[in-house]
Amino acid sequence: MRSTISLASILAASTAVANGFSPVEPNGTVSANCQHACTQLSNIFGPAFHYPDNDNFSIWDAKQQEVRPACRVEPSNASDVSQILRILVHAWCHFAVKGGGHSRHAGDSNSIGGVTIDLHRIAQVDILNGNRARVGGGANTHQVYEALDAHNLSFVGGRLGTVGVGGFTLGGGTSPFSNKYGWALDNVYEYEAVLANGRIITTSESHNPDLYFALRGGGITLGLLRL
Repeated sequence: MRSTISLASILAASTAVANGFSPVEPNGTVSANCQHACTQLSNIFGPAFHYPDNDNFSIWDAKQQEVRPACRVEPSNASDVSQILRILVHAWCHFAVKGGGHSRHAGDSNSIGGVTIDLHRIAQVDILNGNRARVGGGANTHQVYEALDAHNLSFVGGRLGTVGVGGFTLGGGTSPFSNKYGWALDNVYEYEAVLANGRIITTSESHNPDLYFALRGGGITLGLLRL
């Protein structure tokens, strides 16, 4: 019989720098702010950076697939995310974060004229102390189930394997296990969060509890995190 674990950590992110700011000029071109940010990111991230004209990026929802970002960048860890956020906030460039890419609204997981932060390189699943796991924000449900299955474990996840665990958990997360274990948000022990100023923090019931409370069902636009 499999045990159901608690998630210890997930990486997600705020989707906007400032209310009312548009990265797209009236003529449909990308703003100079985002162009400048993309140039900086290109110099830093090299092969983990992509312009839309030289990119094979695909996403689950057709509306989001049609969206054209200024550029896309693939961080490999929280420090990378912190560096990206510092650049984007300083440049006043709008951004979106892609975990599994199952958000249904254009711009949620693929930025409209801004920068798309693609978390697929942050998809590790580490077992901690036998009954907890640390899950990267780019991991999808199938990857987590597969990693846990090798240890005869499971978690409060969804039915569809391509759904990102980050967005699933931040949105609440109903599961086949919910009758017994509650929603996914009830089983997150702590989050590692990257704030808008680039600071990396841990939040739980005992550390930054207000943010921990807000993240448990607060939705994908609340902040940039990792479970």
